[in-house]
Amino acid sequence: MKIAVNCTQIDASRTLGVWRFGQRLVKAIRNHANAEMVAFASSENKKDIGSASTFEKIIVVSPGESVVEAFDVELLLHHFQIPCTRAFKAMILHDLHVWDVPWKYPDLAWRRENLKTLLLASDAIMVHFPRTYYDLPKVVPELHNRLFLTIIPPMIEYVEEDTDLTLKTRKKYGISKHEKVLLYPAQLQPHKNHLNLFRAMKILESFPIQLVCTGSELQKNHANKLYQFISELGLQKKIVMAGMVDDPELQNMYHIADLVVFASMAESGATIAEEAILYRKPVIYSDIRPARLHLEKMRASIPLFNPLSPKDIAAAISSALDTQQDNTEARAIIESWTWDRLAEQYCRVLNWLKAGSPSGEMPMFLDDSLGYLRTL
Repeated sequence: MKIAVNCTQIDASRTLGVWRFGQRLVKAIRNHANAEMVAFASSENKKDIGSASTFEKIIVVSPGESVVEAFDVELLLHHFQIPCTRAFKAMILHDLHVWDVPWKYPDLAWRRENLKTLLLASDAIMVHFPRTYYDLPKVVPELHNRLFLTIIPPMIEYVEEDTDLTLKTRKKYGISKHEKVLLYPAQLQPHKNHLNLFRAMKILESFPIQLVCTGSELQKNHANKLYQFISELGLQKKIVMAGMVDDPELQNMYHIADLVVFASMAESGATIAEEAILYRKPVIYSDIRPARLHLEKMRASIPLFNPLSPKDIAAAISSALDTQQDNTEARAIIESWTWDRLAEQYCRVLNWLKAGSPSGEMPMFLDDSLGYLRTL
């Protein structure tokens, strides 16, 4: 199979979630199906896309340009992209962006209509989180027969702790050996709710704890606001802002952490909980619908808190540090959510598209009635 992966509007230079997910998925499909994977890139992101050594070939496409070369499927890596071929299309729906339009984008009406047009133009829409699979058809009923709910594997792998490396990580970022370590891995964006988490840390100022936040400065003004707020609260010694870290460094941080805290006000699911449970770390989460539904799918039992209440966040932290969490069943489920398994799910849909969407049942393999945990 010859698959074109549309990366024309992907910012690969900052290794954000969309691109990190895309790289892993493309490699998994290529290995699983022995498919030829070709990238559509812009002149601006060609270098970053190519440096990943993910694709056999890269085709530079200008805005509005159509590609003449034939492909079996064009896979849109993001749903705000414009298709470049007339091939049967599949779209990866990065779920949060469906629901964050009202607060993230100023041109709301245009975004909604444009998104709906692209969704209806796609023959298959791949979603990774139950909230979108269940709720999107309520908004756009025409989509009910073209949505495919897949698993989503952890974005980082589990590795055994290397004591020397974790010691180096502690030293590099000034992570205390004498205090409990809270880890919050999230980009520095307003909806990630760092401000209320910092207020909770102020409430817990007398506790022997230290908060480590990772994530790149996507919005410099907001990042500066966070640094200033830490200073105003007098928490410079209690909060470590580590910035963007690579996977090995984040793996070390998971080993160091005594508790993983995820305080976001808007997410598509609960992928950080996957990583925390994989690393056998207790975790607490914002009580938001997307997270609750995803946690149910992974059979995880973790405390939830009101992300708008610093007192509630502080109470959840205090309680979790003194309480054992047993997520043995969830860990087994998460360990079964491999990239090869995800590639198999994608290949079912892509082969169905290549065959011209023949009559008969669509390869709908993961809605609740068929079993989210069903062995493929």
